[in-house]
Amino acid sequence: MRPRPKGGASRISEPAGPGEDLPWRYSAGVGLVATAVYLALTPGVPGDKDAGELALVLALDGVPHPTGYPLYTLLGHWFVEGLHGLGTSWVYAANAWSSVGGGLAIGLLHALAARLVPRGRALSRRAVFLLALLPALLLLLNPVWTIETTFAEVYSWHQCWVLAAALAFVGVVRSLGKGPDPSRRLWPRALGWGFLCGLGGAHHATALLVALPLSLLLVARLAGARILTMAVLAATALGAALPFLSYARIL
Repeated sequence: MRPRPKGGASRISEPAGPGEDLPWRYSAGVGLVATAVYLALTPGVPGDKDAGELALVLALDGVPHPTGYPLYTLLGHWFVEGLHGLGTSWVYAANAWSSVGGGLAIGLLHALAARLVPRGRALSRRAVFLLALLPALLLLLNPVWTIETTFAEVYSWHQCWVLAAALAFVGVVRSLGKGPDPSRRLWPRALGWGFLCGLGGAHHATALLVALPLSLLLVARLAGARILTMAVLAATALGAALPFLSYARIL
């Protein structure tokens, strides 16, 4: 057990320790700050490309161009309707939906980077926090990225999903690397992984370019550990299919 710091020193200055992840609250704080920045930059007018169409769709709970983006539209409409009820314009509320996705993506990027920083006893939580902050800062005000986070577009939420999938992948690989018991029931985690992949596919078709290679790597890892079963594959397939039921609202 690590001794508590004396003199009221902040826990963020404590050594991170091998195998210890940075607490989620630090990345959540980064995400909240990023969200505030994007909301401050968000205009009250529609942008070019699909922004005008999507602002109208989010306000009216309509159906956009293929593939229809049912989850984005359903959840976004609830958000936009609520924000408009607080006094904002419909267009600003629709643009702000992208700002929230962008801020969450920055927070997830920080969390992912923090888990990829090599940890040692000499590396404090502050050092891990600051090292993980570098990629988040590089992306924060990138002009290409800020267009997607300040106008009504689907890509800030798509990148949010990509980073969530990467984080989940790192977590699963680490847990398997700790020598799992072959008799351990893996199907609940397989169901969760499938559901996460399905969420990405139901949002944007290019999610397949991330979900497929990561899933194949996990299958290979499970097969190598001789713990790949039909129950695991079936749970993954079931989880992946569930988010696609959202397309029923388009029909």
